[in-house]
Amino acid sequence: WKSNLSIFEAGVVHAPNSSRTNAALGNEYYKLGYKETNQQLRMSYFTDALRYSKAALEIFPANSGAIYTIGLAYNGMGDKVKAAEYYRKTLTHDPKHRAALNNLGTAFLEEKKYDSAYIYFKRCYDADTLFPKSSQNLAIYYFMVGNYNQAIQFAANATRLNKYQLIGYDVLSKAYKALGNEAEAVNYQRLYNEMSAEAKEMNKVVE
Repeated sequence: WKSNLSIFEAGVVHAPNSSRTNAALGNEYYKLGYKETNQQLRMSYFTDALRYSKAALEIFPANSGAIYTIGLAYNGMGDKVKAAEYYRKTLTHDPKHRAALNNLGTAFLEEKKYDSAYIYFKRCYDADTLFPKSSQNLAIYYFMVGNYNQAIQFAANATRLNKYQLIGYDVLSKAYKALGNEAEAVNYQRLYNEMSAEAKEMNKVVE
C-alpha cells in the first residue's frame, strides 16, 4: 500500500456501510490535517475528517472514536465551541475517554475557568493515573491557583511517568521559585533544558 490513507480509502470502498472503516478514514484525514502547514489543504483535510466521521455516526451513533475525531476536526478548524460539544458527546458514550477529558479541561483552563478545568483534569487523572499528561495538567492547574506544593507533587509524578513531559519540569522550576527555593528552581530549569535537547535529538514527541 502506498500510504495509510490509501488503505483506509480502500476500506471504505469495500465496506461503505461499516462505521469502523468510515471512522478510520475520518481519523486519518484528521491526522493529515493536523500535520499540514498549508492552510487551504489543512482545512480540506479537516472537512474530509468531518465527512467520514459523521458518516460513521449515521451508521452507528455510539461510535465514540468518530465523535471524538469530529471534536478534533472542529478544533483544528478553529471552532472551539463545536469541538467542546463533541468532546462532551464523546463522554456520554465513554465517560473515561481520557483525551476528551483532557481537552475539555484544557479549554476551560485557557478561559481561566479554573474550577471547571479542575473537574475534567481530575476525572482524567482518576480514569488513568498512569497517564502522564493528567498529572501534568493537574500540576498546571495547581500552579495557576497558587497551590505550589500540590503543583510540585503532580509535576514530579508526570516527569516520573515520562521523562519527556517537559512542561512538568517547567512547572517544577517555577513552583520552587515561587516558594523561594532557588536551588531547586535552577535544578529543574537545567533538567528542562537537558530533556528538551535530548527529546529534539531523538525526535521524541514532547508535551
